[in-house]
Amino acid sequence: MRPVFCCMLSVCLPLFVFCAETYQSNGFCAAVSVQGVWEALTWKAHSLLERSSLHGSCILMEENGKKRKSKLFMDRNSHSKIHKENNQMSVRTWGCLKTPENLELARYEIESVFSQEAIFVKNRIVTSHEFLSHSYPFWWELRIPENRMRGRGVRMISANGLVNDRLLPETFEKRIKISLKSLFLAYPEIVIQFQGRDNATVRFEDNRNWAKNVFHIMIHPKSMWYNTARKIPAGTVWEWSFTLTVYIPSEES
Repeated sequence: MRPVFCCMLSVCLPLFVFCAETYQSNGFCAAVSVQGVWEALTWKAHSLLERSSLHGSCILMEENGKKRKSKLFMDRNSHSKIHKENNQMSVRTWGCLKTPENLELARYEIESVFSQEAIFVKNRIVTSHEFLSHSYPFWWELRIPENRMRGRGVRMISANGLVNDRLLPETFEKRIKISLKSLFLAYPEIVIQFQGRDNATVRFEDNRNWAKNVFHIMIHPKSMWYNTARKIPAGTVWEWSFTLTVYIPSEES
């Protein structure tokens, strides 16, 4: 494996660098931005995921007492620290999540470890402003190219261990939205396991009725749904982690 650096001057930099980076191996390959966004993820040059990243949403209270929903975005003034050793790449990114009006709602830290057959991601978010939420306000959104998975097999394993195997329809039939502990996707070339760890839930969605070209996997902290939005005070900590692993079935499978 020969790492490829995103900056022309990177050959002169020490092992720890502060820039976006590309990880290359004989298996997983990834392009990671300074914010921690996966611009692309491939397996031996075959596309697995499109642009995937941390997301957030909240409900804000206006001065007039009215409630307003708002999406949260990763601020461009984020930082990253890269370490490469023994065919692995570790990426630590940190920054803040802001509203479109540039109000900082939370600060995040993402630790990712890329290797040839596995990827580990750990997230820590600390809220910096009070807001309201019905459930989890932060999640990872992984976007799967629709042309890579339509008609393919998936295995869904629930939190209590129940297994559900199904084929994804060639065209959209009805919306699928299932919360799981683990998910296996049978790409044409490889089977990938998406595993929630440390307080994480994996949610698979077929949203092709509005997201025409992608399936979605959302990975978020375990959380209940509250019909009445609850107050999330400043200083609240959210932590969860997940892995992507190459799955090689046994001959019996």
